Amino acid sequence: MLNLNERSILFSLNGEVMMDPLGQEIAFKDIKPQDVILGCGEGAEGKVIAYLPHLIFSYFAYIVAKGFVPAFTLGSGQQVRINFGNAVQTLKYFTICGLQEGYSPFAVYVSTYCANTITV
Repeated sequence: MLNLNERSILFSLNGEVMMDPLGQEIAFKDIKPQDVILGCGEGAEGKVIAYLPHLIFSYFAYIVAKGFVPAFTLGSGQQVRINFGNAVQTLKYFTICGLQEGYSPFAVYVSTYCANTITV
C-alpha cells in the first residue's frame, strides 16, 4: 500500500500486513513523490507523454501531479492485471486491511472501468 500522506510503502499478503524481523510494518519510508505528467497528446518534444484511459483531455492537454507511475517487470509469457480500484468490491482484501488503515483506492471516484491486462 502506498501512503502519500505519510510518504511510506507497506506490503500485505492475503490481507495481512507483512512485517520485517523487527516487527515494523513499513517497507520503505520517507519516499519523495516526483512530478508526474498525465494526459494525452504530444509533448513539446513531439513524443506522446502519457495516457491514462480514464482521463479525458483535449489533444494537447496535460496535468502535472505529485505521485508515482506503476512499473512492472514481467518475463516472457507472464501476465499482470492492474486494478485501480474504481469498483471497490473487486479488491479482495480491501475491507480487511485497506479500509481499516484509512486507504482509498486510486480510482474510487472514477465512473468508467479502468482495469487493464498486460501480457508479455
